[in-house]
Amino acid sequence: MVQRIERLIPATGDHPWVSKHTPSCRHDLYPAPPRCGGWPWRNSPLRGRDVATRGSRTGPPPKARLYPWGSIFVLFLLWVSIAHSQSLLKIPLYFKSREIWVEVAKTPEERNHGLMSRKDLGKDEGMLFVFETEDYYGFWMKNTLIPLSIAFVDRDGQIVKITDMKPLTLESHAPPQPILYALEMNRGWFSNNGIKVGDMVRFSK
Repeated sequence: MVQRIERLIPATGDHPWVSKHTPSCRHDLYPAPPRCGGWPWRNSPLRGRDVATRGSRTGPPPKARLYPWGSIFVLFLLWVSIAHSQSLLKIPLYFKSREIWVEVAKTPEERNHGLMSRKDLGKDEGMLFVFETEDYYGFWMKNTLIPLSIAFVDRDGQIVKITDMKPLTLESHAPPQPILYALEMNRGWFSNNGIKVGDMVRFSK
């Protein structure tokens, strides 16, 4: 809550703008244009007007308007996350005889955002990161709430490394060799489905 603080001019002649020879005066709001002396009034734009009514206010100050900014910000982040997930392309991937559907992050913006701020991920769903060239691409879990496992995949579709990643950590997870793809799934998904290093990821049956 924000409180409005009103400064009062003392009723004595101690204020530097009030002459000792000026009759005592007091105004509710500072610096309201006084009707008595001591104010540099000669050049004021209000000179000649009814300063008694224009220069003062009566009654209690208006109540501060409070807005739930925290709730609005949280809802905004949730909306951004949902909108981001709905805008990504989804494609099928095949492991041996198993089919899964994954979102594709192919632009720098999509790859940088990844699965950040998501609260859940479908049982057989994940995100495939596609890069323009082969390189040593590292991954971390900043602002990522879901425990994940990541498979690093070379240009031929062969898995070269699988590792688990802990939520909300800044530890970098890097492949042992240049890769062209990376696949993030729920933590433990690869081991639970018998998928290991050396297996192939296919884009068609």
